[in-house]
Amino acid sequence: MREVMCGVDPTPLDGHMGDPNHVNVDGVYALWKSIHPGVQVQPQQSKEDTIMYKSGKIQDQKTPLYPYRHKDGRYFTSPDVDEWDSTAKFGYRYPEQPATYFEKNDAEGLKKFVSKRIIDILGPQNNELPYPPVPMEAVEKVNKMNELANDCQEGSTYMEGPFHITPGIYPKFDLNANHRREWLANLRIENFAVDGSFYVHFFLGPFSDEPANWTQDGNLVATHSVFSVAIGNTGCQNCIQDKESDAVVSGGVSLTYALLRRQLKDLEPETVVPYLKDNLEWRVQAASGKHVKSEDLESLCVTVAATVVESPDEEDALPKWGVPEIFKQITEDKAGGYDENSEL
Repeated sequence: MREVMCGVDPTPLDGHMGDPNHVNVDGVYALWKSIHPGVQVQPQQSKEDTIMYKSGKIQDQKTPLYPYRHKDGRYFTSPDVDEWDSTAKFGYRYPEQPATYFEKNDAEGLKKFVSKRIIDILGPQNNELPYPPVPMEAVEKVNKMNELANDCQEGSTYMEGPFHITPGIYPKFDLNANHRREWLANLRIENFAVDGSFYVHFFLGPFSDEPANWTQDGNLVATHSVFSVAIGNTGCQNCIQDKESDAVVSGGVSLTYALLRRQLKDLEPETVVPYLKDNLEWRVQAASGKHVKSEDLESLCVTVAATVVESPDEEDALPKWGVPEIFKQITEDKAGGYDENSEL
């Protein structure tokens, strides 16, 4: 696999592309294209210099995908590889992409099949713990925020009260549909804040003082892993450049299922915010197992957001997510939490 993807012999390599786990990017993108047929690459500026382009150059659908060429010598471009059936055209597919849909040229059928598989694997476990209903006024409020975000100009981001408005295509909610409330803990941190890869563990309630016990703790909600390298021991020039530019990574974990298990009366902010303020904690752990104190990580910022999600009636349709509402007060008094200089 490494020989095919990286063009090198299968010996230990330094740097990101030396890890064959990166191959999964193709699989994830293939499934995304299956459920978003017709979505095209949007023009944007290159953020850094590459072999082919200087920082600031606009890259779009016509930008050559160096070094890959057609048999006639032309470079590939995004339209060559971003169709719903691109994998089949290149002679392969993933288990979630049955051949019959490609044989029948059935893009809509594949979209429904892949959507159902994603829901089966990653969907909410609401058969065991049903979601409390969301009040109609809360649905209407988020629906108005969806409209604001859809009218937001590209490149502009602002706060509308606690709502984080960013440009995007948000749904118009059906007020008669089923809606649920989802809660997420989000984090931002410099990719090389710790010397090597590290983990951020999230807990709800008391937990062990011993780092060795954290991954098995009964109140562990989730763990976010950050793939990094020890800069002092690497020859990866891209990693060194990212370190010098204070490259930031971000991610999030769901708190919803853990909240459902704690049998709160509902999942509305009036109930959940004070509970999380008292009970949500996080700890950073290096790959070596050592605890890295949050107060020593200046770039760490943990925030909590909630949104209303519309559940579809069809089993092969994906849910519709509304604009997130950020509750700064949950983490602002904790090390590594929100402060006035935080970038959301």
